[in-house]
Amino acid sequence: MHDEHTRSWSRAATAVLMVTVLSTVLVACATTAGMPSDGGVTDIGTAIDGDVTPTGCTGPADCDDDIDCTNDICGASGACIHTPVPALCEVGSSCDPTAGCVAGIACASHEDCADTNACTRNEACNPVSATCTFTILDNDLDGDPPRVCGGTDCDDSDPDVNAAMGEVCGNLVDDDCDGIVDTDATVTSDPELRNDEGNCGSCGNVCTGSDTTCYQGSCIACGGSVGAACCDLECDANGCNYSGHYCGPQLRCEDDGGDGRCAACGTIGGPCCRSNNGAPPCGPNGICNSVADVCIACGAPGQTCCALANCNAGAACTSAPSGNLCVSCGGANAPCCTEGTACFGGVACNAGTCSCGGSLQPCCPGGSCTGGRQCERPSTGQTDLCHAPSCGGAGEPCCGFDSCFGTNLYCDRTTTCTVFTIDAGMPDVDAGWPPP
Repeated sequence: MHDEHTRSWSRAATAVLMVTVLSTVLVACATTAGMPSDGGVTDIGTAIDGDVTPTGCTGPADCDDDIDCTNDICGASGACIHTPVPALCEVGSSCDPTAGCVAGIACASHEDCADTNACTRNEACNPVSATCTFTILDNDLDGDPPRVCGGTDCDDSDPDVNAAMGEVCGNLVDDDCDGIVDTDATVTSDPELRNDEGNCGSCGNVCTGSDTTCYQGSCIACGGSVGAACCDLECDANGCNYSGHYCGPQLRCEDDGGDGRCAACGTIGGPCCRSNNGAPPCGPNGICNSVADVCIACGAPGQTCCALANCNAGAACTSAPSGNLCVSCGGANAPCCTEGTACFGGVACNAGTCSCGGSLQPCCPGGSCTGGRQCERPSTGQTDLCHAPSCGGAGEPCCGFDSCFGTNLYCDRTTTCTVFTIDAGMPDVDAGWPPP
C-alpha cells in the first residue's frame, strides 16, 4: 500500500507525463461548452483556438504517422485520420495518437491513476501489469479524437462530423472538417447532387430552363439519357409527356416515385419499348413478349419470327400451332428461303421445298439421285439433273417433255430425243418444231 506521499507523487508524475506526450494539447476541456461547433476553423488554411489545419492526402500511404498503435486513413476531406487502437499496445500501455504506446506509471489502485488531463478517459490501474492505462477523449465515439487532443475532429459532439465524412450540400455544417462549409460537396460525398436541379453536380449549380434536368451531376436535355428525368410527372406511350420531349431511341418513360424518368428498353432480356416513336419495341432482332413485357430473341431457327415475318439468313418463317416460327431453310429437303437465294448446296426450290435427286431435279451432293435415276447434264443446260434411265437418250422419249441428255441431242416434234447433225440440217421448224 502506498503512503500519502507516494500517492501524491504518482498523481503528479501522471499529470507531467500526459502533458508531455500530448504535445498538440493547448487547451482541453471535458465538455464542448464555450467551444465553437466547427472547432474554430474559419477557412482553408486558417486555424484559431489551437486548431490544426488538416494535411492534404490522396490515400492511406500519405497518412503513415509512424505511430504503431493508430489506424491511419485518408478522410473524404483529404485529411489524414489517426484513430487510436489500444489493443495494438502491450498490456499496461495506452495508445496516444501523437506519442504512440505510452507505458503507464506504477499503480496499486484506480485512484493512483486519476489525473487532471481532460484529453484522457477511463484512467484505470491494470492489475496484471500494475500500471496505469487510459483512452483518448472521443465524446461522440466516431473514432476521431478532437483536434485539441491530437485528432482531426472539428466537432466532437456530432458523430457525423469528422474528417472521414463527406461534405453534404445545404446543411450549413463543415461535415468533413476541412474548413469549408457546403460548397466543396461533390457527387461522391453527397449523392443527392446527381439529381438535384438546384444543386446539380455541385452546391449552388442550378439547371435553368424548363427543358433541362439534372442527371448524374450534369444539366442535360429532358429525356436524353437513361435515367434522365422527363421534366414532368407523367409518362405516355411514347415516353415523357412534356411538349414533345420524348425519351430517345431504345428508351422508355417509367414512373419513378411520381417522377417520370427514361429507362433503357428494347434489348434482349430487357423491358419492351412502348411505341418509341414508331421504332420496333425490341429492335430488329427481338420481339416483345407482351405478357411478361420483356424482349425475346427472334429470327433464328426455332425462334419466333421477327416483325413482318422476317427471319435471319438461312431461316424461313413458317406457321406452327404455337405461332410463326423460324425454321432452317435453303438446304436439302428444307423450306425454300423467302429472301435472297432460295436454296443452297446444289438443290432447287420445288413447290416451296428445296429438294434434289428427283425427276429433272438437281443432283444431290456427290452426284446422287433418288429412285434409281441417273445424274447427267442436259444437252442444253449447265446444271446436272436427275432423269429416269429409260428417257433422254438418243431415240428415247424426251424426259419430262423436252429434256434430252447427251451430246447433240434435241427433243423433236415427236418428243423423241434425236441426234442433230449437219447433214440432217436444222430441225424442221415449219413442221412443228419446237413441240407445242
